[in-house]
Amino acid sequence: MVTPGLFAEAFEDTVIASARLVLRRPGPSDIAMLAELANDRIIAENTARVPHPYTLADAEAFVAETARHGAAPVLLAFLAEDPQALVGAASLDGHGATGAGELGYWVGAPFRGRGYATEMARALVDLAIAAGAAARLEASCRVTNEASRRVLQKCGF
Repeated sequence: MVTPGLFAEAFEDTVIASARLVLRRPGPSDIAMLAELANDRIIAENTARVPHPYTLADAEAFVAETARHGAAPVLLAFLAEDPQALVGAASLDGHGATGAGELGYWVGAPFRGRGYATEMARALVDLAIAAGAAARLEASCRVTNEASRRVLQKCGF
């Protein structure tokens, strides 16, 4: 059985370095960048938990929630070559009753179409498998979101 707490434990202080990205937990210094990048109708239409408009208050609440002990891990992705360039976010959430973890992600408009979503998703899938944090992983996307379908296919979903 998987719970958000298991994922939180496995990813508590995790920093993931991939080929072009650094993924880490969000902090107070990320709030303004997060509010700006996530304030995108396309992100809201294609995710289950990102509202539109996405305000500074939303970003503050999000960062506070992710800092809570036992919260499902959400990692922000930054360019490795420019640690101030926020690219997007990826998360793993537990579904205790089903024994599955759910992968979620989004990429900001300036960074779409460059393979960053695939890189973020693969990094979290690889880490979840290495940590033994879930019996299985699930992911879904809207039928109209062809880019996200390609990401999931590339990651083996």
